[in-house]
Amino acid sequence: MARKFITEYSVNEANNMTKRWKQLGQYLLIKYLDGNVKREKDGQFARTETGQAPTPLFPGYPEWWYRIIVNSTGEKLKVIGGDSH
Repeated sequence: MARKFITEYSVNEANNMTKRWKQLGQYLLIKYLDGNVKREKDGQFARTETGQAPTPLFPGYPEWWYRIIVNSTGEKLKVIGGDSH
């Protein structure tokens, strides 16, 4: 009986954990798709009065990320005659 109980408990906990990880993955995919950040209100994705999603935030990437790209690609992505920034 103990083995059966522990097996059922372990299977149930593993299934619950897997379900929660899938939910988290779906949430993160929707929230941060394409580098945009979907707005939220009261724990839900925000909606306008007409039911549409409001314009997402476009925070860009941190400076350290751009430096990594520059350092890893060298001259490959250099824009000739572009802004020096």
